[in-house]
Amino acid sequence: LLKDAHDEALLLSATKALTSIAAALLEEQAKIIRTPGALSLIIRRMQAPGLGVQVESTYLLANLVTHPTLREHVLQEAVRLDAVPAACELLVCGAPSAQGCACSLIANMASAGTAALGALGHPVLLKRLLGVLSGPQMVPQVLHECLRVVTVLSAYPALREQLHQLAIANMLFALLRPPAPAR
Repeated sequence: LLKDAHDEALLLSATKALTSIAAALLEEQAKIIRTPGALSLIIRRMQAPGLGVQVESTYLLANLVTHPTLREHVLQEAVRLDAVPAACELLVCGAPSAQGCACSLIANMASAGTAALGALGHPVLLKRLLGVLSGPQMVPQVLHECLRVVTVLSAYPALREQLHQLAIANMLFALLRPPAPAR
């Protein structure tokens, strides 16, 4: 269905079903990962029309990247198939659900190993991430995921330096300030 369906509602349902299966059973997660062309298809769906399908596909990939024994393979494929630029686009679409899923994927990729560090250290990605952090509409779930990304990325010296250059600490201090009293 994910490969051949053209109906957006059907695509969304199929992706949600795959996500539920992947989240529940590691054996099924492994089957999805080992199916030829599956990761490529999921990443293509991250860039397909229809925000719901994009979000669900991103969430599915974020689950697959956490597989205990196959994560290195998923990570390498995700980098090769440009999953990071796809997540980057979701960060600026403005929809909280998409931003939260994109942040989950980036944090999970960074936690899974060093294979993705080159892609995750891209200045455009870091700037967009910080744009979400300093955005006017602060959704708690998105903020939480965004801060998780910053925490994971700052564990790597090369990325820590980039975050420092982008004045990340100033943004985090701004979050700690108490809200202005209502007039």
